[in-house]
Amino acid sequence: MSPPSQQQALPRLVVDNPGRLRGQVFVLADQPMLVGRDSACQIHVGEPGVSRRHAVVWRSGGHTTVEDLASTNGTRLNGHPVLGQQEVHTGDVLDFGPFEVHYEEPRDSGATVPGVGATGPTASFRTVAPPPPGTPPPPWEPSRPPPQQSAQQSAQRAAAAQQAAQQAAAQRAAAGQRAAQPPPREQPPPGGGPRFDVGRQEAENLNNVARDQYNYVMQERRDGFFREIAATRTRARHLILTGFLAFVVGGGVYGWALVSFIVRTNNAAQSGNPDFTVPDLLGPKVGGVPVGAIGFAVAAIGVVLLVVGIVLHIVTTSRRRRFEEDESRRLSMPPPPR
Repeated sequence: MSPPSQQQALPRLVVDNPGRLRGQVFVLADQPMLVGRDSACQIHVGEPGVSRRHAVVWRSGGHTTVEDLASTNGTRLNGHPVLGQQEVHTGDVLDFGPFEVHYEEPRDSGATVPGVGATGPTASFRTVAPPPPGTPPPPWEPSRPPPQQSAQQSAQRAAAAQQAAQQAAAQRAAAGQRAAQPPPREQPPPGGGPRFDVGRQEAENLNNVARDQYNYVMQERRDGFFREIAATRTRARHLILTGFLAFVVGGGVYGWALVSFIVRTNNAAQSGNPDFTVPDLLGPKVGGVPVGAIGFAVAAIGVVLLVVGIVLHIVTTSRRRRFEEDESRRLSMPPPPR
């Protein structure tokens, strides 16, 4: 954990709304920080209007940037919607749905302004009072000339300067020769087919911060999409199972009522009694409703749930397949086999 002085020197987000969180501070480090309701987010917000992964804020190279992650209510910077990556400055107000913060970037309070006769960061101002009226000015004194350097010191410094100039000229000449030489060209393969290897490459400083941020955001979007697809497919399976069980139970009750009606009618007809009564078609009543009617209704509801679950499962499978095809097309790779 950083000392309090170091945390105060870092930029931060200060909560303005809702009121119960007002004044809470989130210190921004040099790493992406997710804002959302998900417990894995570095800035965890329990407001219902905030998406699970609402936005991402990161600081790199002395600049703070915000990007919306396709949230439901969107992200606003000073009242304007955030489109893509936008830089945040001191005093800007960010709205993540109902969650409002403002950005603060503290100034360096350790540095002071040098004053008269002082140098360095510890110097201070000094006020000189004017002389009283009638006071004669101080007598003028000629400045003393600096002491003469010895001939030996002058010769040593001149030799060192000449040697440094010669070394600099030699380095410039070597750099010019390397720049003038064209890079060696690699011979094509005997078959004349395409090659995907590269030759020698040189560089001094490489900055991959933007690439890493892009990969981080795209990976979060991809993971969120697949989590949503998995949850939808689970709900579809539950609907299919529930509908199937309801159809089996309701159909069984309805079939039992019909079979009972046929058996009782046949027995009454074979008894030879001319005054027999025809039994109910849908069996006995429960609460004034025939048992067969209840079974038929349960079976019908089961069929509806079964159809809805199958359609939902087909739609989620199609969405996942389309997402994988788009991703493979963007990366110029064949889609995964099915």
